[in-house]
Amino acid sequence: MKDLFGKALLDYQTGNYSEDIVTSTNISDEDVLPLPYLFREFKDMPKLEQKALELCKGSILDVGCGAGSHSLYLQENNFEVKAIDISKGASFGFGDHPTTRLAIQGIEAALSENHGILKADNSRALDIGTGSGVLAIAAVLLGIKRAVGIDIDPCARDEAQKNIKLNGLEHRIKILDTSVEDIKETYSLITANLRYPTLKRLCSHIAKITQKKGAVVVSGIKSDEVEDLLDNFTQNGFQCTWKAFEKDWAGMVLSR
Repeated sequence: MKDLFGKALLDYQTGNYSEDIVTSTNISDEDVLPLPYLFREFKDMPKLEQKALELCKGSILDVGCGAGSHSLYLQENNFEVKAIDISKGASFGFGDHPTTRLAIQGIEAALSENHGILKADNSRALDIGTGSGVLAIAAVLLGIKRAVGIDIDPCARDEAQKNIKLNGLEHRIKILDTSVEDIKETYSLITANLRYPTLKRLCSHIAKITQKKGAVVVSGIKSDEVEDLLDNFTQNGFQCTWKAFEKDWAGMVLSR
């Protein structure tokens, strides 16, 4: 069954709860995940989870919001929260990889450091290898006026279109079947969650399509690949204005 978590959460929310989710792998026994727990209130959350919510500040983007327990708690405490959904029932599996989280953090850093991007009436973002469309969606929700996601994989494009529709952003985000080398327009923000060899190969072309005073957010690179990739972008007129690491992965914001 496609989107098992989403279907289960939607059933629970609409009063059709009849059984819990059972998970198993080839290295573990079966484990039962009670659906009511996914709708837990703050008082029922583990201490570490409560502490994480208590540390939240500013405007918040909840990526992979699930049943929305975190967003609802934060909204009740007067935070401005935007939650992204990628399934009709819930958004499990969305932004759960370190490279995706680093890329979203990078987008937020790029837009907070370079207010000129958001002030422009025609601010545009390009997401290279858009996949599920999460980075294009995040860029728009964080203030970019319009975005384009490109991917040569038809399955990825179909998934991205569905996610964009679920978030009501069809009028602001387009998904195209094209390679980045064929892109001639310039963009104020470019996101690329790609592996190191691809980023290195595309570096010079990315430089050509990045607007003056624009920014590029890269992730998908290992920690020991950062310096070499940074050298390549520096030679093309960029400087690193933000850098972060999670586990063995890294993300950077490269500004003109």
